[in-house]
Amino acid sequence: MNGKSLLRALVSQDALSGLMFIAFAGGFAFLAKDLSLGTALRMGSGYFPLLLSGLLGAIGLAIFIRALLGEGGQMTPFAWRGLILVVAAVLVFGFGLNGLGLGPAVAIGTVLATLASGQVGLRGAVILAAALVVFTWAVFILGLGLPIAMVGTWLS
Repeated sequence: MNGKSLLRALVSQDALSGLMFIAFAGGFAFLAKDLSLGTALRMGSGYFPLLLSGLLGAIGLAIFIRALLGEGGQMTPFAWRGLILVVAAVLVFGFGLNGLGLGPAVAIGTVLATLASGQVGLRGAVILAAALVVFTWAVFILGLGLPIAMVGTWLS
């Protein structure tokens, strides 16, 4: 592999994805470094996060090496719409769960995340949101008995 093809492989979409996985794995491992590991039989609070970090790092390394050995996918335009809507869905759910309640937080988050793909229209997103609201109510409130309000203080 000559220098030009190595450079092309290093900036390929696959190589950058592998490096991103490795960076996330390192960040998660760093955050879990102060947690106790325990043993395989008596796992501490840091055992599972560190194990997942190792697996994520191994997957990232495999993707990176594969990109260097083969032809990695060429860079494509970034899907800003998807990124913004998925991050907004997570933020709405995370920050709105207490104030909005489970129903509206799940519904708004689902609609935002569904519209991120561009393959589902507003009607399909609303139908999916309604189904997920019923599902989350049945599982978390009815089934598990968690003390989560269906409608929060902001709306009542």
